[in-house]
Amino acid sequence: MFGGDEVSSLVFDLGTFNYRIGYSGEDTPRSVFHPIIGISQNNKKFFSETSLLFYKNDVEINYIMNNNGWIENYENFEEILENFEKNFFIEYKDHPILFSEPSLHNKDNRIKFTEFVFEKFNLPAIYLSKSAVLSAFSCGRSTCLVFDSGHNNTYAVPIHDGYALQKSLIRCGIAGKYLTKNLKKKIESKNIKIIPFYNVDKIPINNNNENNNTTDNMMIDSNGNNTNNNTTNLNQISQQPKYKTSINDLNPKESYKNFWINEIIRDLKETCLTTSEESMIFVPEENSFKASTLSPSITYEFPDGNTIELTEDRMSTVETVFHKIKEVNGFEGYHKMIMEAINKSDLELKKELYNNIFLCGGNTLFGNFAERMQKSLFNSLNQNFRLKIITHPSNVEKKFSSWIGGSILTSLGTFHQLWLSKQEVDEHGAMIVERKCA
Repeated sequence: MFGGDEVSSLVFDLGTFNYRIGYSGEDTPRSVFHPIIGISQNNKKFFSETSLLFYKNDVEINYIMNNNGWIENYENFEEILENFEKNFFIEYKDHPILFSEPSLHNKDNRIKFTEFVFEKFNLPAIYLSKSAVLSAFSCGRSTCLVFDSGHNNTYAVPIHDGYALQKSLIRCGIAGKYLTKNLKKKIESKNIKIIPFYNVDKIPINNNNENNNTTDNMMIDSNGNNTNNNTTNLNQISQQPKYKTSINDLNPKESYKNFWINEIIRDLKETCLTTSEESMIFVPEENSFKASTLSPSITYEFPDGNTIELTEDRMSTVETVFHKIKEVNGFEGYHKMIMEAINKSDLELKKELYNNIFLCGGNTLFGNFAERMQKSLFNSLNQNFRLKIITHPSNVEKKFSSWIGGSILTSLGTFHQLWLSKQEVDEHGAMIVERKCA
């Protein structure tokens, strides 16, 4: 047992897209950053996206996490945590740390991770907890169905008395990264070129100049026809930028270029896309979904000043996650994932799980997402169960639910009995993590 209430503990929520780190008992994490490292040709290293904002032509982007949510490169993981320790003026050896881990259990990775953090950082104590369990604690429930859709993966995890039921857990790769990739393909298929911010020379162009009659003042659709509109939908390209752009002098590494292009697409996705409250009709001829009523259009401006106008595309991109996807075996929609996970659970738990479905994760932040999930589940449910969707009121809590749950858990007076101390690992080996951290 570790007397952890004498010192403040830290909570490390290690996601595939963001690391969220902060002190136990606080409302939000102190730091949120991408788990990436930029390495230049002379081996200079840049940590997180903020250090990569200024253009670097020889930097290669390295990712720390793999697609399953476990650490892929322990050397880079060590360096990024050492950088955080130095910049935030803390010493890990003085703080017990709770680490989140993927909801799908992996014994070998847990043991390897435990050995690594004790050896490299000389921690006094740690605790490993499933992300879904922490999310359940964040909403004050020890038994519920946690639907967590993040960047790389989406999980439907039945939680009973604070334990994730592995035999009933459902995981799929249809998540935020999938939607970003699809949106990028849709934009590029319409010949809309996405220019990263570092290629943009912010010199305003005077488009009202009568002598400026070049194609820069024209709007050209995908068929090559001119139009006088100032904005374009996804079927058109804008050739009237507000700023002068430079694309010939810069030749960055492919990983650096792709990272910032994907950041633009992600920002477009998060600011413009929404969920249709009613199911949309799939039109095979157009390979797209059509809504009975259109949502209000919204305009998005790219870094080079070009704009696009989104109408049906605002909803049709998100609509795919509520339907069968041919490329993914067994996937028939998010609501079907939830039903399958509950149906695989014990019969006496089903009623309580249907009455406590908790939505969290960055991929659930789209407008009307909870309402659409409620309707899709209700229309698919044949049995007479009471159905209740739970979610945090604010987007910040939805994004950081597992970190918030860890902050709550470690601030409990009785939690110090659960810490896995360095002394215990030295005596019994890292295998003890399987017994101490269920």
